[in-house]
Amino acid sequence: MGQVQGFYSYGYQPGVAQSSMDVPLAFNPPSAMSIDRLDQWLGEWFHATAPSVTEVWGLTASAGLRLTALPAFLSRVLAFYEVMCQAGDLPAVVPGRIVRLEKHEAQWRVVLRVPVVNGPPPQVFSDLVKSAMRLAALLMRTRPSLEEAQRLYEQMETQLLTPLRRQFAGGRANSLVARLAHRRGIPFSHLGGGVMQLGYGVRAQLTLRSSCLQDSAIAARVCAD
Repeated sequence: MGQVQGFYSYGYQPGVAQSSMDVPLAFNPPSAMSIDRLDQWLGEWFHATAPSVTEVWGLTASAGLRLTALPAFLSRVLAFYEVMCQAGDLPAVVPGRIVRLEKHEAQWRVVLRVPVVNGPPPQVFSDLVKSAMRLAALLMRTRPSLEEAQRLYEQMETQLLTPLRRQFAGGRANSLVARLAHRRGIPFSHLGGGVMQLGYGVRAQLTLRSSCLQDSAIAARVCAD
């Protein structure tokens, strides 16, 4: 479905409120695109909503490209990427962007800007983008049902999410903290080992999952599981 050509950049980029990475892909889009079916999968089985095309399309497409189902498909790919990050306890809380989209000979080329966190190697996130694109292409051909959802959840857990959690020791609490910080306009970054920094300079606060520097030793001991 898609092939990663290389990495453009890694760090803070315009249009994304957290550290991000540009992932260029060359791919052949599905012959028949059922965007409504993808939205049904996202809403009913993943409890997610795809961002609008205008929200994720960061730059103007190349000349001759029309507003077709392809940008809508890519916005759903970005939504599945976010779902996978959250399921793998990675605090990626902002939607990605479509930076470039153009046709080159028989293939389409796209650059997706996706939110990332420090710690896991960049290849982890490029693999997540490829997995999200394969998943979106598969689900457009699959009628939503309980049986299909259970089979899909089991495959994602064993093949993708469990190995991902082993590489990132952040825990689910970090995703919740990052989402709340983003909602309140507080800059955040993952420093590694599950440690999050909220804010900058003298007002910066460090958190480790649901603990912070202001926690007393006695309180932490009493509240421990």
